[in-house]
Amino acid sequence: MFWRNRFLFNNHVSFLLFLALFGIGSTGAPIYKANYCPNNVSYQSNVTFETNLRVLLASLVSNVSQSDGYYNTAMGMGTTSVANGYLLCRGDVSSATCQDCITTAATEITRLCPNKTESITWYDECMLSFTNRYFAPTSIRPGATLSSDSNISASDLDSFNQTLFTLLNHLAEEAANTLTARKFATGNLEFAGSSPERTVYALAECMPSRTNRQCEECLKNAISTLPSCCGGKQGARALLAWCNVRYELFQFYNTRATSSGKKKSVSRVVLIVVAVVVSIILLFGEESATLESLQFGLVAIEAATKKFSPENKIGEGGFGVVYKIPTRAVN
Repeated sequence: MFWRNRFLFNNHVSFLLFLALFGIGSTGAPIYKANYCPNNVSYQSNVTFETNLRVLLASLVSNVSQSDGYYNTAMGMGTTSVANGYLLCRGDVSSATCQDCITTAATEITRLCPNKTESITWYDECMLSFTNRYFAPTSIRPGATLSSDSNISASDLDSFNQTLFTLLNHLAEEAANTLTARKFATGNLEFAGSSPERTVYALAECMPSRTNRQCEECLKNAISTLPSCCGGKQGARALLAWCNVRYELFQFYNTRATSSGKKKSVSRVVLIVVAVVVSIILLFGEESATLESLQFGLVAIEAATKKFSPENKIGEGGFGVVYKIPTRAVN
């Protein structure tokens, strides 16, 4: 039979476990926010740079799953043909959401900004950048600022501003000096006043490859742009090349750590696998005895794949990521 020809299970061989990781932890399509597309950096016939850029974007997309939400690389050599690029996903989103966002960004960045030697695109969930030179690590240019349409009431404004910038500066220092791999921090504070919503929530994040000093300076420079662009607004963000800050009067970030998000994704994977197994049993009743070996618990699968380690990944296709697991590891 087809099933028997494609998969063989016994105690001496390994088998392939297909895990459908699409859409896990994602809340839908990535939410586009802004892009940097300068007028004075166009290329017309630089075939070498264009080729390097295509390879760069493909490399960034393919390395998302191997990264911890951030990655940088370069393709090519020389002063004009090299393409440098990096990706950064928000520190609280799942790996699947990160993958979705970067895949979309890599497609859209050249459509939004065609024939350019540098560009940045920002989404709610991630950012993606390329350049044939270098973006200064603490500069407010290139960058973008966005704000909500609603204002803080005049009677609450002083208390709000004092609370907001106390919170933002604290998060800038926390993100820059964290002992974890990600330079990412979130928090909230209440402000005095008559507004129905009196808690301000904020986020600060840097590309982890920046030094602590560069990160803190970048974030504080980003914060310094908010009064002139977005003073008195109920929500705003400053998006720079290497860092970003955001605040709102509602909780817009996930409170669980990134690792918790990944664990949730793993649980969803097991549910998908179980659903597939049930369908196969219904279609191939006579093979049910053999297929019993597919019904594993989450603990067993995590152990067998070393918590879905890249070491056990052997490929990826239309059904998702493929892991190689010794049968004895899940018996």
